[in-house]
Amino acid sequence: MGLLLAFTTVFADAKQHKKKPVPKPAPPVAAPVAIPSGMRLCDAPYPQPAWFLEVPKGFKIPEGYPHPAHYQLLSTIDSSFLHFLQGIPFEKSEPKKITLPVYLDQVVQCREMNIVRTMTLDSALQAEYPLLMSFKAFSGENALNAARIESDEKGARMRITWDKRVCFVRAIQYAQRTYYMCYTLDDPSLKKKTFE
Repeated sequence: MGLLLAFTTVFADAKQHKKKPVPKPAPPVAAPVAIPSGMRLCDAPYPQPAWFLEVPKGFKIPEGYPHPAHYQLLSTIDSSFLHFLQGIPFEKSEPKKITLPVYLDQVVQCREMNIVRTMTLDSALQAEYPLLMSFKAFSGENALNAARIESDEKGARMRITWDKRVCFVRAIQYAQRTYYMCYTLDDPSLKKKTFE
């Protein structure tokens, strides 16, 4: 009888201490991707992201950035753009195509160019800073239409020469978003005054 009572007690205890299912850990939450809200301007073949015209409410150019009189703001899906740039091979490879926004006569136009990555860091530094990248791009029809592009984790900076005129496309942070400010070298607010 004592053995039966002991067995019943152990069985009852085991039932009470039955393993409860352990909840699975939540999957890691990726950083939210800022979806452009503006009008689509430049479509580009996959995997290039599109460019969008933006007019953010209350926008003011932050300190430390150029303050051109005439400019246009664009946006793109930054993670896709940086991922696309990382996939561009170095100079010895066949160039890839990229669609860039060119700002001329206060209008943004989309231009397709060939792009190759250029070596600016030694291999050890490049491995340590994989998002520091440099590129050169050029038009297939006219090699004088060209661009230099530098990028890091905050976005890209571009200097584009088209039809002998120079424009800039520069990543700018505003309201926790990355926009790209397009302006020209000959903007009246940026012209240096002559020394008297």
